[in-house]
Amino acid sequence: MILPALKKIYYRYIKNLDVLESNKMASIGDTCGIVINYKTPDLIRKFLSDFRHYYPDLHLLILDNSNFDRSTDLIYSVCKKDGNMTFLANFFNLHHGPGLHKAIQYIENYFEFALIMDSDLQFHGHGMLEKIKTIVPTSFICCGKMEEVSERGMNTKEQNTIPYIHPSCMYLNIKEYLKLLPAKLHGAPFIDTFKSVKERGMQDLLIDFDVSNYVTHLGRGTVIRTGGYHTKNHPKYSGNKETKF
Repeated sequence: MILPALKKIYYRYIKNLDVLESNKMASIGDTCGIVINYKTPDLIRKFLSDFRHYYPDLHLLILDNSNFDRSTDLIYSVCKKDGNMTFLANFFNLHHGPGLHKAIQYIENYFEFALIMDSDLQFHGHGMLEKIKTIVPTSFICCGKMEEVSERGMNTKEQNTIPYIHPSCMYLNIKEYLKLLPAKLHGAPFIDTFKSVKERGMQDLLIDFDVSNYVTHLGRGTVIRTGGYHTKNHPKYSGNKETKF
């Protein structure tokens, strides 16, 4: 097995790639799953296994920020056996919010909707996506668990709050999302997105749906395992060249 550092050198500098891609995107149905991984092989292993059990036919895009660690190898090996998964491996930690935005941009020409999920999401019931599709109207932006947060993205009981659908598990209209402010480097990555929804008076296009009958979000799974948010390694702070897709 080639050491991760040598793999990075080979693909980045010899093959001159900005991102390592496994399995080309193919439009199968109207929805694509999206998950971001960062150095959590235990979480992503369980997630991929559970996801495929509950959604055997749904295409999945995995964007990996791990900089070629053990979890990168694990994902790559799974995708080699599953042609209905697309794997994108970055050469640095793009982080969760910017990674989600890049993933959404990547699939926009293939799918209408994205089922965005955290890697520490645990599945325990069938039929979530099918149920969501029956309740969303023709025009909507997003569907999932609704929370009221402050402008900093914190849960609050203040009056001037922002309706925020938690991205640990949410169903997103890609075309409508791309008209809004993008997900960003933040603990609540879609805070600007939903703030712009409120400013435009479009809150009715956010659909509250209790996902807890189908999934459980452990919360802070990556942060706990990797010891923080690691923002110093982001190109915004370090001056690294941003990955191009």
